[in-house]
Amino acid sequence: ATWSSEVSAISMGNNVAPYHGRFVIDSTNGRIWFSWFMTSTVGGGSTPYYNMSVAYLRLSDEHFYSVDGFDLGTGINLTVASHCVVIDTDSSAQLFSTVRINSLGYPYLVYKNVDNSFKFIKWNGSAWVGPYTVYAGSLTQYSHDFRLIDDSNLEAYVVDSNDTISNSSPLLKKCTSSDSGVTWSYSTVFTGDYAHGFADPEFPLNFTTGFKLYIPSRTDITIDGTLKAIDTTDQLIGILTD
Repeated sequence: ATWSSEVSAISMGNNVAPYHGRFVIDSTNGRIWFSWFMTSTVGGGSTPYYNMSVAYLRLSDEHFYSVDGFDLGTGINLTVASHCVVIDTDSSAQLFSTVRINSLGYPYLVYKNVDNSFKFIKWNGSAWVGPYTVYAGSLTQYSHDFRLIDDSNLEAYVVDSNDTISNSSPLLKKCTSSDSGVTWSYSTVFTGDYAHGFADPEFPLNFTTGFKLYIPSRTDITIDGTLKAIDTTDQLIGILTD
């Protein structure tokens, strides 16, 4: 086997750049799903973040498609990008989305909102439903990941750097829903210290019962070389240092 030729999956022209989230593989339907939002310096940066979008690559013909099946061709450009928009906005709003798929192959998304909350929105086969609030923090970071235990039960992990006025320590929050993402509850898994926060909690591709989530620890905006791992009971099971 060899690598295929490189193509521009998303190309929006000068002064516009896409920030994509994690990719998810739909092996049943031969698709690779991904989501993104746009950043722009046009107009002096007055609209830096906008248009959270989602699409998939169909492996059988190597074309990109919108969620409703519109053929975007071999690359997504400004001409077809409107077909991919989940939430349309002209100002700072939706950031850093993560996409997962349910048993029918429909995309579910969790994203960071401009009001410091995390939101959830899902495709029902014909339209987007939501958004619903996953967690409304006071100073949340962009870091998050979520998974579908099944189509009704969802689990997300988010990082809040300032849960209350009296506590500025970073907190790893576990958020759960048992009604397909409509309502959510949360609890604190554990607390870091102010100098060593958390960054980008992530589920491994195929986690086992002994290892569910890993969370890098960081100092300020740099990674400090510590990787924490937790199991399915949310217990800390290991710390890897460089």
